[in-house]
Amino acid sequence: MSNTRGPGVLQRPLPLVTAENRHHWQAGANGSWQVLRCPLCGHRALPPAPCCSSCRKGIPAPSPASGDAYLVSWTVNHQAWFPGMEVPFVLVLIELAEQRDLRLLTNLLGPDGAPVATADGLRADMPVRLRFERVADDVWLPQAVVGAGFAAGAHG
Repeated sequence: MSNTRGPGVLQRPLPLVTAENRHHWQAGANGSWQVLRCPLCGHRALPPAPCCSSCRKGIPAPSPASGDAYLVSWTVNHQAWFPGMEVPFVLVLIELAEQRDLRLLTNLLGPDGAPVATADGLRADMPVRLRFERVADDVWLPQAVVGAGFAAGAHG
């Protein structure tokens, strides 16, 4: 992890971008979501891995994903983990619509893009959509947005 630094700049922990995870952290540059997908069995995976976790034969490669997802679980964080961090905020576990076990832990934003600070109105299987916040030259953080809507069928 690295930090953003500079006069008056919030010190936010940032991921180390590598050849193996570049597709994940830089997908937001063009507004599309990318996850690794096995060319042999089609299984998608997060985080990056050198071989498919399903068939154990294929070498996963970045592949477009919709960014549509569903809430699985959430918690309201009240701890400021670094100076200047605004609390409370909701941290969510989401499941991408493309695959039942493809999950991501991220922040939850309201339709206006502001961080959600309460769990009021949240429910399991509530649809969300990923959007990206540029936090460094080479890092776009995926974040879940409630109320963004998408044209997906029942989660299942």
